[in-house]
Amino acid sequence: STDVLLRDLAAAYTAYCNKGDSRLPELRVQYADFAARQREDLQPQVIENHLAYWRQQLAGVPTVLELPTDHPRGTGQARRGAQRTFTLSPEMTTALRTLGQQHESTLFATLLAAFHTLLHRYSGQEQILIGVPFAGRTSSNVENLIGFFVNTLPVKADFSENPSFDELLRQVRDAVWALQTHQELPFQRLVKELQPTREANRNPLFQVCVILEVGPQKPHQMSGLAMTFQEMVPSEAMFDLTLSLVDKGDELDCALRYNADLFDD
Repeated sequence: STDVLLRDLAAAYTAYCNKGDSRLPELRVQYADFAARQREDLQPQVIENHLAYWRQQLAGVPTVLELPTDHPRGTGQARRGAQRTFTLSPEMTTALRTLGQQHESTLFATLLAAFHTLLHRYSGQEQILIGVPFAGRTSSNVENLIGFFVNTLPVKADFSENPSFDELLRQVRDAVWALQTHQELPFQRLVKELQPTREANRNPLFQVCVILEVGPQKPHQMSGLAMTFQEMVPSEAMFDLTLSLVDKGDELDCALRYNADLFDD
């Protein structure tokens, strides 16, 4: 939505400065139309088809990731946010792309498999769930809408048979592809139906999230103005850990956002 907002703002502001027509093109649909259509599409049979997939995927999988922490987990939802930023070099980014291409995988699935592996090494757990946000803009009608479409769902990696990294990458790649088909089931509905053990101090199903965004190809231009982005340090952590990556083409900007009540810098 940020990119849509900036594009529209730039177009309207530039037209206004040039004494032109600053009205934007009419939208095909409004966000309320999208919400109504989603309710219509999620018929009982459709929901059951999604749930059947998730029951099979998550059968017997622990929904709590026991990472070692610097401080004991409290009983409530104390989540002071902090982050550590770093950059993956052009050489590393190119190597990751090449590795993915060799296995018919995307850069995202390659990074996700690597992060699964890291969490496995730290936790010792054989099955790891990581939350992955899906954009939810599956129709061209909603491309120009400002609104919340994202749905975050778990991707599983299974280390029980000691897979090679090649095998793990194929496993994660296939899971991400399958989720494209099942991304429309709202996360809240999944939690309600599966009823995992709920604790006030943990997110249900997964406590770690990975996000990959594509950096803007070119900045939006406004007459007489220069636009820059200011990185904001989160005051609250949505999850125990969130690995946020921005693909800038030649390199990856990374931020590891964490719950400062659990982890030291």
